[in-house]
Amino acid sequence: MAVISTPHITVGRAVRFLHNAPLGGDAAFIEPLSDGLFLAIIDVLGHGAPADRVRIDIERFFAENTDPDMARVIIALDQFLQGTIGAAAGLCHIADISGEVCYVGVGNTVARRFGETDTRLVSRDGVLGQISPRPRIEKLRMADGDTLVLYTDGVRSHFEIDDYPRLLSDDPQLVADTILGSFGKAHDDAACLVAKFRQ
Repeated sequence: MAVISTPHITVGRAVRFLHNAPLGGDAAFIEPLSDGLFLAIIDVLGHGAPADRVRIDIERFFAENTDPDMARVIIALDQFLQGTIGAAAGLCHIADISGEVCYVGVGNTVARRFGETDTRLVSRDGVLGQISPRPRIEKLRMADGDTLVLYTDGVRSHFEIDDYPRLLSDDPQLVADTILGSFGKAHDDAACLVAKFRQ
């Protein structure tokens, strides 16, 4: 996979379907914006072909619906998914120059900042397309060398920096691959996005 980056942000992503199947419902999206990057992790309910069809539809949705307004995007995604099996999602905008992160999540998605300060951003309970709460935007500002990690519940939630001491120094693509390889659950689809910020 080609490395996606801005002058200050480098990103890696990794996705693995249940039993290494060709079809599944987890996804990781990266889209450049004029002032930074749009990132999204998706976990469609279920597995296999039914989840894969919804995942592909979400890819089409993001082709036309990425901008820095995370509340607008997640509300639009919730409306788009009405009548489907639904999905969990974590959406993030990272400003290239300032390192400001705006995150909104619904369902079992996780966003964590490792570095100068370790921070966990909060996803609200719910299912997009079914039972979706009012969006709550979480914000933080990344410091030089900080690493932001987003992942679905196919990754063990509670690993720490001591479990992967090179998380802050390894290339983002290697970090994403290592997290899935070391902390991914064998019985679930899994997706991970990693963004490193340099001033």
